[in-house]
Amino acid sequence: MLSPDSLAPREQVELLTRTLERRVSILPAVTEIGQSGLAATVRLGSRRSGRQMAVLVAAAAARRGAVVSARGNSIVLDISPRLSDTELCRQVAILASSIA
Repeated sequence: MLSPDSLAPREQVELLTRTLERRVSILPAVTEIGQSGLAATVRLGSRRSGRQMAVLVAAAAARRGAVVSARGNSIVLDISPRLSDTELCRQVAILASSIA
């Protein structure tokens, strides 16, 4: 069941896209962002340095309450369609602050 302030899934995907562009893509450590629906992959640095950075960023973001995982030199953010729009934006903000 969607929370009262949640958008339709397509609108949530668009919100995620916009929020990633505004908050994450501008960070110097981010080399690429991929997105499929409500799942996003944020690539950090080179393969070697990015791998260590991804582990540290994932741990920091998880401590702050984000649902993320490190895969190679990337961070995977998987948003549940049940999250409110506010919580979706909060998850991206946590990720951005953990990278910065």
